[in-house]
Amino acid sequence: MTDLSNKPKRTLFTRKTAFVWAALSVVLALQWSMDLGTLGFPDSYTTPFARGTSTLVGILTAACMAQGLYFFLAGVFGRR
Repeated sequence: MTDLSNKPKRTLFTRKTAFVWAALSVVLALQWSMDLGTLGFPDSYTTPFARGTSTLVGILTAACMAQGLYFFLAGVFGRR
């Protein structure tokens, strides 16, 4: 038989970890969004490398934001 006295501590640790992971994901996504928003030189010239990678970074930003939302909701609702 398992010891149920440790279960609330594990659940609290798991939820805190989910919240921290969600916060880090959102911070990373916001950083990438700022990088994408400030792409180019002051004269609006965008390098070929920046043009080639902006779509991929946009996809990574969206995926990271979705991951942050998922882990936030997992931390709030958890398994019931």
